[in-house]
Amino acid sequence: MANAGTRDNAGILESQVEDWPNGCPRFAALVSTHPSFHICRRFVILRARLLLLKQDRISILENKLKHLDENEACEIFLTSSRDDANRNRQQLLADLDSALADYGTTSPRPH
Repeated sequence: MANAGTRDNAGILESQVEDWPNGCPRFAALVSTHPSFHICRRFVILRARLLLLKQDRISILENKLKHLDENEACEIFLTSSRDDANRNRQQLLADLDSALADYGTTSPRPH
């Protein structure tokens, strides 16, 4: 590096834009210097579409769980997750847990 740079408030060494190689590295360094330069797309419509898709998948799993619960032959399985020997319900709940976690990671970004 031609320039040692400056230190920010946390004491972290910052480099100058000119210290970066030409092309994408230098452009990224420039864009990162000020919030008004952040020109990256947020893909809000795509995020919304993915949220709707994930929401629909969760609703399908929810309906399957409701159907499974309503048709449970052994009511004791519904009283405690420890006592539930219904492997289908256990798998469905695991799938719901995963789907809800995935749903929570996709959020519409503000404009």
